[in-house]
Amino acid sequence: MAVTGYERNLPLERILGASRVTGQIELLVKWQGCDKLDLVPAKQLNQNNPQEVIEFYERRIIFESKGEKPYASKQEEPSNLSTQQNVQVKPNLTKTKQTQQKKESTRKRKRC
Repeated sequence: MAVTGYERNLPLERILGASRVTGQIELLVKWQGCDKLDLVPAKQLNQNNPQEVIEFYERRIIFESKGEKPYASKQEEPSNLSTQQNVQVKPNLTKTKQTQQKKESTRKRKRC
């Protein structure tokens, strides 16, 4: 099994996505000060960072009201709503300024 950021004593920066390839839910995690991403079992993240896991799921939940479409605009609507088991979730990168700041900070980060 690969060494995760927890074993390297790195703090969690953000949860980027989810997968169920191995039969269990794994979350794609970005660690602070590190360019490497890890797939971490959801159970482990639930124990170590429960609030971040809740926030991840809250950002992706879609509520429908009676008579309303589940997506407010064409831009938010996913191109493929199939029932695949392995779904990749991409973070919302619409803010140009934040994207530029992330690129600059990435250049300064160390490899781990």
